[in-house]
Amino acid sequence: MFNFFKKEKRGQCMYAIVLCDKGIAYACIQKNAGQPSTLNAFHFSVLENKTETSSALKQLVKAFQLEDKDITTSLLIAASNLVMLEKPEVADDELRQAVRWKIKDSLPFDINDAIIDVFEIPGQRERGRTPLVYVTAAEKEFLKQQIKIFEEQGLKISSIDIAELVMRNIASLLPEDQQGVALLKLEPKQGLITLTQDSSLYLARNFDVGYSSLVTNTTVSILGEIPAEGDGLALEQEMPPEQQRSLDAIVLEVQRSLDYYESHFAKPAINSLVIAPLPFEIPGLIKYLAGALGLQVRMLDLNAVLDMPQPVSEEQQANGFFAIAAALREPALHAQLQESKKGKAA
Repeated sequence: MFNFFKKEKRGQCMYAIVLCDKGIAYACIQKNAGQPSTLNAFHFSVLENKTETSSALKQLVKAFQLEDKDITTSLLIAASNLVMLEKPEVADDELRQAVRWKIKDSLPFDINDAIIDVFEIPGQRERGRTPLVYVTAAEKEFLKQQIKIFEEQGLKISSIDIAELVMRNIASLLPEDQQGVALLKLEPKQGLITLTQDSSLYLARNFDVGYSSLVTNTTVSILGEIPAEGDGLALEQEMPPEQQRSLDAIVLEVQRSLDYYESHFAKPAINSLVIAPLPFEIPGLIKYLAGALGLQVRMLDLNAVLDMPQPVSEEQQANGFFAIAAALREPALHAQLQESKKGKAA
């Protein structure tokens, strides 16, 4: 989304580094024509506190010889804002300016302090509908600070992506994506769901519920006893209230997203929900969501969709998810926003 300095060269490895809540994730992906992409390198550095970021990043650059590499990165959930609106009837070169003022009241910061980009939701013209676009906005000063952290270690940031679009990169690898798939990513305090079909992002929603609220002293004894599909709500009264509220909130967000996707985009119903890797198992979660939503629900194992020299554990997949997803970037599928090194607003 937010591109800096120069475009990536096709046919080469894509290098991604993402500053995560728990540490620094690095991934190198090699695209293979007609074959699964290869995860050539992967590393996650755990940080006890943010003051260790610079030293850990320095060690990472040295260990993987990244000094002369173009690096892509991604913002985390809620670090940017994604707004859907009708596409203004203006020339393409005037589009960004036109949407700036349409979204100004939707942002938690001044529009004058924002860097924005726009990408169109596919298939609307063919259905005789007014085209819809997504406008993504991030605070200019925040982006500058992110870039500075990398530049201080001699890294060249070629692009800054957003969580919603790198999630699409992962979803496009799934067999369910051909018919349409919902991909759910849970972080400790928040979550993100994307609805994609045939490698196109149609809908994305983030919400303030994460896996931390699903873990209690009774998680195993309650969720582990959830009965077969269709009876997933039977133990409602036995669950701790916080856990029940969190599960209900996730179900509600997923159901609302599915309903909107089907009605607004005139698409066939999605019947598959894939849950991105979690740092630890939450027993019964799949059965609960399947029972409450009436969907086919499964956990994602990146080992099954990427060629890997050696297996990556579910915990490491969870920690490095956005770095791996960012390294799967396809420049031709992204809207382009050329910016100066200083992050001058479009």
